[in-house]
Amino acid sequence: MCGCLFVFVLLVSVGQAVESHVQSTRVIILRDELTAGVHRISGIVPVSVSCAELSVRAEQVSGKTYRLLFETWQNPSLHCTKEETPRWIKTVVFTEDEPASFVATMDGEYLPISIEPYALRRASSTPGTEKP
Repeated sequence: MCGCLFVFVLLVSVGQAVESHVQSTRVIILRDELTAGVHRISGIVPVSVSCAELSVRAEQVSGKTYRLLFETWQNPSLHCTKEETPRWIKTVVFTEDEPASFVATMDGEYLPISIEPYALRRASSTPGTEKP
């Protein structure tokens, strides 16, 4: 009986460690609307608790590389549960060089991201003459 309990506790612990690792290595996909050196980056970023608010700012770390700094804080006026909660973000990054590359941190820890380019289509003056 004691051996079965040990195996059960071991399996639960390993399962929690694997789940934590999978969650921490999940890539966050963000959209980049680029026009003339202006990156409009937006998307959904999960936070670990339901009452967490999220802010984002950018800093240049080298010639063409920028870091998105995500910071969370808990809103004391909200009931808080430990569950992953999506937060919408949007930020603007002005760059001199194109293309730029981006890395990210959340609360000082590395955050894996993928920035997907999004091409804005210009409106045509004549309906039905848009090019794909």
